[in-house]
Amino acid sequence: MKIVFVIGSLGAGGAEKQLLLLAKELTADHQVQILTITKTNVGGMRSHFCNMNNLEISAKGPKLNIQKKFFEIISFAWHLFRYLKNNKPDIVHAWLIHSYIVALPIAYLARVPVRISARRGLWSGIDGRIWVYLSRFSNLFATHFTANSIEVARNASSIESISESKITVISNMVEPDDRRPDILHEPAKVVVVANLIYYKGHLDLLEAIKICDARLRFVFVGQGPMLEELRLKVTSLGIENRVEFVGYKEHPIEIMLTSQFGVLPSHSEGLPNVILEAQSIGLPMIATRVGGVPEVIQDRVNGLLVEPNAPAELSAAITWMSQHPNERQRMGLVASSSIKRFDPEMITTQYLDLYTNLLESI
Repeated sequence: MKIVFVIGSLGAGGAEKQLLLLAKELTADHQVQILTITKTNVGGMRSHFCNMNNLEISAKGPKLNIQKKFFEIISFAWHLFRYLKNNKPDIVHAWLIHSYIVALPIAYLARVPVRISARRGLWSGIDGRIWVYLSRFSNLFATHFTANSIEVARNASSIESISESKITVISNMVEPDDRRPDILHEPAKVVVVANLIYYKGHLDLLEAIKICDARLRFVFVGQGPMLEELRLKVTSLGIENRVEFVGYKEHPIEIMLTSQFGVLPSHSEGLPNVILEAQSIGLPMIATRVGGVPEVIQDRVNGLLVEPNAPAELSAAITWMSQHPNERQRMGLVASSSIKRFDPEMITTQYLDLYTNLLESI
């Protein structure tokens, strides 16, 4: 099977990591090509996957602003069309909005038999009504859709008027890990793994930290445009000695292994990788009740759920988790025992079954 994935870049994001994990699994028996619209330094991640058999990764152009650089988009579309006509893949699977609004019409014109559009998050995380119209237009050229959570599928169906029968829900995957953190250690260290962008809720968390136990230490892992704003907020709240920004880490799980629990205060999510990674090592998480999060965290069973945009409720949850080490250990054990349903081999089989069924139905 010849499969072409199209994505905006291979930067430090959850969807990008999931795509690379899927490609890694598929290359054993199939020819896989990843085409990126933009050239991005991915901290060695790209070179690691380029060394694998049956996998090619190609960056087709400079960084794009899809609203301003029309001619660069046309150039990419032309190169994509020629590539698809020459290589004749069985499947084009486009991930994230910048990719599928360009790739799906081109794949249709190039007569690619199966054209799949991937939904990875909620529309509440995307600014601008124009994107809804562009997405609906690209949907005319899709033979099928994938979503990484039930809530993401419902959201896409509602906003984009996609028939639920055309959307297949396939969860994210996480690689197994036998290592475990010292959950009972006191005082607790709290890890926050998320890109520093507005909808990840960092400002809410900083407000919550202000009223938490002063002994707690918070490590923020991630990069993004809000770094300076967050640093200024930390200073204004007087919590400089309790918060540390460590930037992007290719393997954030190493820091998670030195923590006692994690927090994800997002306003919008699809199915966060960090929660699955935390559960794989038995690290309990506090997260907001958004998107697919309640599909993987059951409140007070394998973690804690709070409402988004609620610093006081978040602070109370952090305080409770920090004061109940035995409970967080119990929740971590429950979390790690249920992670098998996200096994890479199992998730890859679901994708392959979908691809095979779509090809056979032509």
